[in-house]
Amino acid sequence: LDTRVIGEVEDIILQPSPEDKYGGLKSELIRRLSTSEEQRVRQLVSDVELDDRRPSQFLRHLRSLAGKTLTDENLLRQLWMRRLPQHLQAILAAQSELSLDKVAKLADNILEVSPGMVAPHSSAVFSAKDLKIAYEDHKAKASKAIQKYQEDASLENTSS
Repeated sequence: LDTRVIGEVEDIILQPSPEDKYGGLKSELIRRLSTSEEQRVRQLVSDVELDDRRPSQFLRHLRSLAGKTLTDENLLRQLWMRRLPQHLQAILAAQSELSLDKVAKLADNILEVSPGMVAPHSSAVFSAKDLKIAYEDHKAKASKAIQKYQEDASLENTSS
């Protein structure tokens, strides 16, 4: 154990339970160091952001926070989508018939072809002309990414 962890359970190490030394230590370590369900739900609902993660990585992170607390895929989809960049939200909103995992893969593909798009909380300032050009460029790239995804999905279905 490292010194930080030892500090958390020093009292148990110095005075272990006579019945189950290791089991008692293990359960206390888990109780004292794990994130509570309330904290995970709070992060899930408000704190956690996409940051530098790919959308599919971010979805997996949200699922781990949700644990057994949140089983509704539609609610998870909404929590995930609202934290994506707005241009990505607009494209993905039309993909409601796809499973959440497939939408996440599509989001990854779109971001691969348009890595320079502005993040949702960016403080950068652009002129209307710059935004229109970026939008048109992004729209074309997104259309290509959706088409590629649909081709891949149809190839996957025919090979199954």
